[in-house]
Amino acid sequence: MRKFIILVAFFICLPSALVFSDDCAGIAALKKENELLAAKLEAANLKIEKLQKQLDELKASERKLPKEKDEDLFQPGTAWSGTRNYQPSNEFQDLKLVVLTRDGSKFTGEIHFKSIDNKQQQLAISGKATQTAKGAVNFKTEQKGIFQQQFTGTLAGGQISFTFKGTAVNGDKVQGSGNLKQ
Repeated sequence: MRKFIILVAFFICLPSALVFSDDCAGIAALKKENELLAAKLEAANLKIEKLQKQLDELKASERKLPKEKDEDLFQPGTAWSGTRNYQPSNEFQDLKLVVLTRDGSKFTGEIHFKSIDNKQQQLAISGKATQTAKGAVNFKTEQKGIFQQQFTGTLAGGQISFTFKGTAVNGDKVQGSGNLKQ
Protein backbone atom coordinates (compact mmCIF):
# COMPACT_ATOMS: atom_id res chain seq x y z
CA MET A 1 0.00 0.00 0.00
CA ARG A 2 2.80 2.29 0.70
CA LYS A 3 4.00 1.83 -2.85
CA PHE A 4 0.50 2.52 -4.04
CA ILE A 5 0.30 5.77 -2.08
CA ILE A 6 3.68 6.84 -3.36
CA LEU A 7 2.63 5.90 -6.86
CA VAL A 8 -0.66 7.86 -6.55
CA ALA A 9 1.19 10.85 -5.08
CA PHE A 10 3.67 10.60 -7.94
CA PHE A 11 0.90 10.65 -10.52
CA ILE A 12 -0.87 13.44 -8.74
CA CYS A 13 2.29 15.58 -8.59
CA LEU A 14 3.49 14.62 -12.04
CA PRO A 15 1.11 16.97 -13.94
CA SER A 16 2.06 19.82 -11.61
CA ALA A 17 5.73 19.12 -12.24
CA LEU A 18 5.14 18.94 -15.98
CA VAL A 19 3.17 22.19 -15.91
CA PHE A 20 5.93 23.80 -13.84
CA SER A 21 8.59 22.62 -16.27
CA ASP A 22 6.47 23.95 -19.18
CA ASP A 23 6.11 27.26 -17.30
CA CYS A 24 9.90 27.43 -16.91
CA ALA A 25 10.37 26.89 -20.63
CA GLY A 26 7.69 29.49 -21.37
CA ILE A 27 9.28 31.95 -18.96
CA ALA A 28 12.67 31.40 -20.57
CA ALA A 29 11.15 32.00 -24.03
CA LEU A 30 9.44 35.17 -22.77
CA LYS A 31 12.69 36.41 -21.25
CA LYS A 32 14.50 35.76 -24.54
CA GLU A 33 11.77 37.55 -26.49
CA ASN A 34 11.87 40.44 -23.99
CA GLU A 35 15.64 40.76 -24.44
CA LEU A 36 15.21 40.73 -28.24
CA LEU A 37 12.54 43.45 -28.03
CA ALA A 38 14.71 45.50 -25.67
CA ALA A 39 17.61 45.28 -28.16
CA LYS A 40 15.29 46.38 -31.02
CA LEU A 41 14.00 49.26 -28.90
CA GLU A 42 17.55 50.39 -28.13
CA ALA A 43 18.43 50.26 -31.86
CA ALA A 44 15.30 52.27 -32.69
CA ASN A 45 16.17 54.87 -30.02
CA LEU A 46 19.69 55.22 -31.47
CA LYS A 47 18.20 55.71 -34.93
CA ILE A 48 15.77 58.33 -33.58
CA GLU A 49 18.67 60.18 -31.90
CA LYS A 50 20.64 60.11 -35.17
CA LEU A 51 17.67 61.42 -37.16
CA GLN A 52 17.02 64.12 -34.55
CA LYS A 53 20.65 65.21 -34.79
CA GLN A 54 20.37 65.43 -38.60
CA LEU A 55 17.15 67.43 -38.27
CA ASP A 56 18.80 69.82 -35.81
CA GLU A 57 21.75 70.28 -38.19
CA LEU A 58 19.39 71.03 -41.09
CA LYS A 59 17.48 73.55 -39.01
CA ALA A 60 20.76 75.20 -37.96
CA SER A 61 22.03 75.40 -41.55
CA GLU A 62 18.65 76.78 -42.65
CA ARG A 63 19.00 79.57 -40.08
CA LYS A 64 22.43 80.40 -41.51
CA LEU A 65 21.07 80.83 -45.05
CA PRO A 66 20.03 84.37 -45.76
CA LYS A 67 16.31 84.68 -46.18
CA GLU A 68 15.15 86.80 -49.08
CA LYS A 69 14.04 89.60 -46.80
CA ASP A 70 17.42 89.56 -45.02
CA GLU A 71 19.62 89.26 -48.09
CA ASP A 72 21.70 92.36 -48.89
CA LEU A 73 22.16 92.37 -52.66
CA PHE A 74 24.52 95.39 -52.62
CA GLN A 75 27.63 93.77 -51.19
CA PRO A 76 30.98 94.99 -52.57
CA GLY A 77 31.80 93.30 -55.86
CA THR A 78 28.22 92.70 -56.95
CA ALA A 79 27.32 93.82 -60.44
CA TRP A 80 24.00 94.72 -62.01
CA SER A 81 23.48 94.81 -65.79
CA GLY A 82 20.64 95.98 -67.96
CA THR A 83 19.43 98.76 -70.20
CA ARG A 84 17.88 102.17 -69.95
CA ASN A 85 15.69 104.11 -72.32
CA TYR A 86 17.40 107.44 -72.88
CA GLN A 87 15.09 110.41 -73.57
CA PRO A 88 14.76 112.58 -75.61
CA SER A 89 16.56 110.41 -78.19
CA ASN A 90 14.45 107.33 -77.29
CA GLU A 91 17.54 105.17 -77.63
CA PHE A 92 18.34 102.18 -75.45
CA GLN A 93 21.67 102.07 -73.75
CA ASP A 94 23.40 99.15 -72.03
CA LEU A 95 24.20 99.99 -68.43
CA LYS A 96 26.23 98.21 -65.78
CA LEU A 97 26.38 99.11 -62.07
CA VAL A 98 29.23 97.74 -59.92
CA VAL A 99 29.13 98.08 -56.12
CA LEU A 100 32.53 98.99 -54.64
CA THR A 101 31.79 99.73 -50.95
CA ARG A 102 28.92 99.24 -48.53
CA ASP A 103 28.35 100.96 -45.17
CA GLY A 104 24.91 100.32 -43.71
CA SER A 105 22.42 101.45 -46.34
CA LYS A 106 25.02 103.62 -48.14
CA PHE A 107 27.08 102.33 -51.05
CA THR A 108 29.55 103.59 -53.63
CA GLY A 109 30.27 102.19 -57.04
CA GLU A 110 30.54 102.81 -60.73
CA ILE A 111 28.26 102.80 -63.73
CA HIS A 112 29.62 101.74 -67.11
CA PHE A 113 27.97 102.57 -70.44
CA LYS A 114 28.55 103.98 -73.91
CA SER A 115 27.53 107.63 -74.05
CA ILE A 116 25.38 109.09 -76.79
CA ASP A 117 28.61 110.12 -78.58
CA ASN A 118 29.52 106.36 -78.55
CA LYS A 119 32.38 106.63 -76.06
CA GLN A 120 32.81 104.09 -73.27
CA GLN A 121 32.08 105.89 -70.01
CA GLN A 122 32.67 105.01 -66.39
CA LEU A 123 31.30 107.28 -63.69
CA ALA A 124 31.62 107.09 -59.93
CA ILE A 125 28.31 106.86 -58.09
CA SER A 126 27.11 107.00 -54.50
CA GLY A 127 23.75 106.32 -53.00
CA LYS A 128 21.56 104.35 -50.67
CA ALA A 129 20.03 100.92 -51.16
CA THR A 130 17.82 98.66 -49.14
CA GLN A 131 19.63 96.12 -47.01
CA THR A 132 16.98 93.56 -47.87
CA ALA A 133 15.97 91.95 -51.14
CA LYS A 134 13.13 94.43 -51.61
CA GLY A 135 13.03 98.21 -51.27
CA ALA A 136 14.34 101.56 -52.46
CA VAL A 137 17.57 102.11 -54.41
CA ASN A 138 18.72 105.69 -55.09
CA PHE A 139 22.06 106.90 -56.39
CA LYS A 140 23.66 109.70 -58.36
CA THR A 141 26.76 110.25 -60.41
CA GLU A 142 29.59 112.15 -58.76
CA GLN A 143 29.79 114.56 -61.67
CA LYS A 144 28.75 118.18 -61.08
CA GLY A 145 26.74 120.02 -63.71
CA ILE A 146 27.38 118.33 -67.05
CA PHE A 147 26.80 114.57 -66.95
CA GLN A 148 25.26 114.55 -63.50
CA GLN A 149 22.37 112.13 -63.24
CA GLN A 150 20.14 110.96 -60.40
CA PHE A 151 18.62 107.47 -60.33
CA THR A 152 15.54 106.54 -58.30
CA GLY A 153 14.55 102.90 -58.24
CA THR A 154 12.92 99.99 -56.53
CA LEU A 155 14.45 96.58 -55.96
CA ALA A 156 12.05 93.63 -56.13
CA GLY A 157 12.38 90.10 -57.44
CA GLY A 158 16.13 90.46 -58.01
CA GLN A 159 15.64 93.43 -60.36
CA ILE A 160 16.00 97.18 -60.01
CA SER A 161 13.43 99.21 -61.93
CA PHE A 162 14.50 102.85 -62.06
CA THR A 163 13.97 106.26 -63.53
CA PHE A 164 16.71 108.81 -64.02
CA LYS A 165 17.11 112.48 -64.86
CA GLY A 166 19.98 114.90 -65.24
CA THR A 167 22.31 116.12 -67.93
CA ALA A 168 24.12 114.35 -70.78
CA VAL A 169 27.79 114.63 -71.74
CA ASN A 170 26.94 117.66 -73.88
CA GLY A 171 24.91 119.34 -71.10
CA ASP A 172 21.46 118.61 -72.58
CA LYS A 173 18.74 117.63 -70.13
CA VAL A 174 17.94 113.91 -70.22
CA GLN A 175 15.65 111.50 -68.47
CA GLY A 176 14.42 107.96 -68.87
CA SER A 177 13.87 104.62 -67.23
CA GLY A 178 15.49 101.22 -67.12
CA ASN A 179 16.03 97.89 -65.43
CA LEU A 180 19.07 96.19 -63.93
CA LYS A 181 19.52 92.55 -62.89
CA GLN A 182 22.32 90.74 -61.11
